[in-house]
Amino acid sequence: MFENMVKHVEDKDKNERMPVRKFYNNTFGQLVNDALFALNKKIHKAKGDEANELQYCEGKVKFMAMYLMNKLPDGELMPEEE
Repeated sequence: MFENMVKHVEDKDKNERMPVRKFYNNTFGQLVNDALFALNKKIHKAKGDEANELQYCEGKVKFMAMYLMNKLPDGELMPEEE
């Protein structure tokens, strides 16, 4: 995924006027779209403390980040070296 993103970023002739949505679609495929759909679904079903957390930007960003990290395609997540 990262190599794909770097390829699109470095080729400025093709993507100078590329919309952000198209850039993300080229680099992440449906992953970001699926995360946004899951976030909306979670917001509508959440109750109590969970609903309060998802009301603010930090909670939404945290949910999106965790969703994306858990749903990466096979081979995309490299283990961190200790």
